Amino acid sequence: MKIGNTKNKGFTLIELLVVIAIIGLLATVVSVNVGGSKGKARDARRLEDLSQLRLVLEMYHIQNEFYPWDGTVACDLISVNGQSDPLTAVLVGGGFMSDGITDPEIASGCVYYYGTPSWWWSCSKSYQLEMRFETKQGAAQAAKAGGECWDYSGEYNWGSGVCAGYNCAFSPP
Repeated sequence: MKIGNTKNKGFTLIELLVVIAIIGLLATVVSVNVGGSKGKARDARRLEDLSQLRLVLEMYHIQNEFYPWDGTVACDLISVNGQSDPLTAVLVGGGFMSDGITDPEIASGCVYYYGTPSWWWSCSKSYQLEMRFETKQGAAQAAKAGGECWDYSGEYNWGSGVCAGYNCAFSPP
């Protein structure tokens, strides 16, 4: 007479290891894809910031017949931190913007740059904006928007170690 199945029901060690390996592989694939999308999202934000800054600078130019001075003696590039820099003070103080604009990774030390080039007879006849893009696609979109871009992702860390990428410079449209 057979009372019950004496064989244990459950998973073997090999079956469990295979399932864990598959889950680990899927988690790795997902984390790699999510990491790339974060850089693309930050680059999209930088393009939006660029568009807004250029629009605001043109509005300032129309009203004042010159671009905001960067506050330096030699008309050098200044960091735009969205709070205490000369560009933000002029644009927010003049009512052209309600808040300052900052790089999405400002907490890591990444910033935008603004300057009024000194090689012209007056520092307020033009301007230059510089932004760092993380992805090659972001740099390509920036180039389509009129930027001149170069790759600093390997040999040069722009700002701090996490700020390496594609540096793009923009002048008035």
